[in-house]
Amino acid sequence: MMTVEQPRVTVIPLADDWRELTIRASDALLNAPRLILRTSRNPASAWLKKNGKSFEALDSLYSQYDDFDELSDAIARAVIDAAPCAYAVADPASDRSVRRLNALLPGGAVETLPGAGRTERALAAAGASYPEGVVSVCAAELPGARLNPNMGLVVTELNDRLTAGEVKLKLLTVYPPDLLVTLGSIASVVAIPLSELDHERAFDHTSWLVVPPVPVESRASRDFYDLVDVMARLRDPQSGCPWDREQDHQSLREYILEEACEVIEAIDMNDPDKLADELGDSLLQVVFHACVSEQHGGFDILDVTSGICEKLIRRHPHIFGNVLASTSDAVITNWEAIKKIEKKLDTQTAVMRDVPRQLPALMRASKIQKKARGVGFDFSTALDALFKIQEETEEVRNAIGKNEPHARLEEELGDLLFAVVNVSRLAGVQPELALTGSTDKFIRRFERVERAVAAVGGDMRNMSPDELDRYWNQSKAEEIPS
Repeated sequence: MMTVEQPRVTVIPLADDWRELTIRASDALLNAPRLILRTSRNPASAWLKKNGKSFEALDSLYSQYDDFDELSDAIARAVIDAAPCAYAVADPASDRSVRRLNALLPGGAVETLPGAGRTERALAAAGASYPEGVVSVCAAELPGARLNPNMGLVVTELNDRLTAGEVKLKLLTVYPPDLLVTLGSIASVVAIPLSELDHERAFDHTSWLVVPPVPVESRASRDFYDLVDVMARLRDPQSGCPWDREQDHQSLREYILEEACEVIEAIDMNDPDKLADELGDSLLQVVFHACVSEQHGGFDILDVTSGICEKLIRRHPHIFGNVLASTSDAVITNWEAIKKIEKKLDTQTAVMRDVPRQLPALMRASKIQKKARGVGFDFSTALDALFKIQEETEEVRNAIGKNEPHARLEEELGDLLFAVVNVSRLAGVQPELALTGSTDKFIRRFERVERAVAAVGGDMRNMSPDELDRYWNQSKAEEIPS
């Protein structure tokens, strides 16, 4: 069988100053049978010409594409078409066309020579050394990049003031405006506040920017991983917060429900700022429990995020697989079926018992009733279920009239509440919300009664039921229908 040799591309760091080329890079440039430069605007191209080295440059492609991704793809494909060849770029670490080459060609077909690219030159010129590491990115890519202020950042190809302005706006979403950064090129190096980046005028194709790491307390914004780091710092056995260090899963238990209720309150208030704040408090509880567990050799936050991602992928086969589900009902049916398999719930009773007993009672009752409906055990309509309320009301009346034991009365009242939940569910009303609304309404009406009684110098505790009833009816009459 005839085999076709794969194209081979040798990527060479082309330093702006030819004196910074490594011996290996210099030899590769001068001895390459076919040499392609991403752009002839690199200052080292003059050195190549002086040494009689011919090369091809891809400058013409720049004017053909407005989109940087499309340009990088076109450059990579042009290099592949010319292979075997050497391809020289100012900074292989941040060059997207190099990444496209590695993506388009099989493993081993692209070799990148070590050497001083623009990133290394920028760091040396800035006198910067970051033990945490360095991320290098070209300016055109930065707006879509994820910033990591725990590490140093080098931005290359800062070609003009417009580009510098876009870079500044992106960086200011995370970095403080007074942060001292280093702006440089082959001609000059200057330290300036980040906020003044686009005030400078000396930009060209060799310009670069070095941004130092910034501690979490000084950042303009923070992401999920910052929260994880902050929590780890609070739980540090030596230098952490005494209160945070003392907590465990049991002591934190009450806050899970408390924070969830405050999220619901923010939603009911239709207050986006409050909702964002309360969601942050809820997220803290997740990170807090994960940190506690990790410190005791258990699961960590990566286990939590991996687990939920895996669950979402498994339970959405219509998105991540080849199952069809064009309606919400179909999605729910698939979800429940997959959940039963995952949890080995082989009967509908097992499905019901899987609903947590710790849920609010009305919510749990509604969920249990929905599970029963899944196998056809349900009333047809809310009106049909309404007759059950009458039946259960009569049983409560009998229990009270016969002075039944407390346990018996509790059971009958529970049956009545369960019947009310059935009607509410079948009518499309969430019983938890309905009862909350009625409780709020009672408070409003009671407040008006209390004020009316106080206005005439009365005391509710000394009034007869008929008098209080009169004030109550007056309060109801004053309420504007919703």
